[in-house]
Amino acid sequence: MIIDLHHIGKKIKQARLGNKKTQQQIADQCAISKSLLSKIENGQTSSAVATLSKISEALDVPLSWVLDDH
Repeated sequence: MIIDLHHIGKKIKQARLGNKKTQQQIADQCAISKSLLSKIENGQTSSAVATLSKISEALDVPLSWVLDDH
């Protein structure tokens, strides 16, 4: 299974904008840096599943949706 970092990033950004949240708000809620969240959203870095789980919780979306490549 190939993980598409750009696709995951786009979904996270889509959910964040849908919730009208800033990167800083989500980063603070997840105890990560804003720059890390930005890199995840832009597909520039992979992230631990635990971090993606925190982000999906903060965005009120299922982790399975974030990881789904459809």
